[in-house]
Amino acid sequence: MKRDPSTILRLLSLACFVVLLGCAAWSWHVMGLLPRTWALLGICVAFGLVAALGGLLGARGTLAGLATILCLALGFTFTSQSLLRLAPTGGVRVEGTAIRRPHSRYVINNIPGATMVHRQDEFQVRYTMDQSGFRITPTPRDPLGRVTFHGCSFTFGDGVEDGETFSALLGGRHWPRFKVRNAAVRGWGPASAYLALEDELKQEKPPVMVFYGFLIRHIGRSYLSTLNLSVQAGPFPHFEMEGDRLVLKGYVTNEAAVMPADDLVRKSKVVCMGLLREMHRLCQRRKVPFFVLLLSAPDQLPEEVKEIKGRLDAAGVPCLDLSDVAPGAFYPIDGHPTAAWHRAMAERLAGTPQVRRILRAAAGP
Repeated sequence: MKRDPSTILRLLSLACFVVLLGCAAWSWHVMGLLPRTWALLGICVAFGLVAALGGLLGARGTLAGLATILCLALGFTFTSQSLLRLAPTGGVRVEGTAIRRPHSRYVINNIPGATMVHRQDEFQVRYTMDQSGFRITPTPRDPLGRVTFHGCSFTFGDGVEDGETFSALLGGRHWPRFKVRNAAVRGWGPASAYLALEDELKQEKPPVMVFYGFLIRHIGRSYLSTLNLSVQAGPFPHFEMEGDRLVLKGYVTNEAAVMPADDLVRKSKVVCMGLLREMHRLCQRRKVPFFVLLLSAPDQLPEEVKEIKGRLDAAGVPCLDLSDVAPGAFYPIDGHPTAAWHRAMAERLAGTPQVRRILRAAAGP
């Protein structure tokens, strides 16, 4: 039984349209515009129609129809996966209360006692804040001291459960006699962390050790930039270097920010290094060991990390280069580290000789 060429062409065109419709349904779901149930239903309908069209295209039985179905299915799979990787977000959905709010001094800060379920196509995790606004970590009965981690979403643990962050793993497995505090806040940079550390050292008994988790992107979160302020949730602390002194000039809004320019990168690096150096000086005054952790990330180059390490070494700021830790352990779409990265981080820090010596000394005989 022969098919009219024009009929076959129309059927092929319709099949291609159905496949593209299925791809669109999935991509809309990935971008958070369509619930998963409706997206899967659309894909099932698309496959059903393709199967039916494949049967119509079979000239002498089902061989041609099956070949058509196979080709279209492979094309659909390839296209949908490409759309999935190109999607700008992972279909972010949040349940529960927000865990951050504007802060008059730090720009944003965690809400004490808040919880949130963060859902994406790549993960579904819960974030829990303790009554002081820090992400929960194990608490020993009689801690010998406190170890504090400051930083951004990498240190906070975006994309992993409460017990999977490297701070929680250190407190539960490697340093069980110390209270490990996860003081990181999603979206923070050195400016907010510096102010928080300054308050911590003034208001509380000094910690045994302080770490700041650094990424190259934090350079842009150190100074006046519209890109920086679009990430932050309120007026941003305007720091300047006056000679060797770091000076807080006040707070600026997005409208008053400096537009990105060639000299902005240079100025941002100067202020960023000034903030890290002052964090070290704050700790020195209280006789608290301080380390900058150069973290690994998929969007930074080895040369960039090497430059920052050279600047820190020249300024006398202790740093640990961890930029080679689990280089492939990141969510492909979201970009944040997976639980494997946090496990590797905990093991590397726990085995670092400088850190081990400090904790042994703090533990006493």
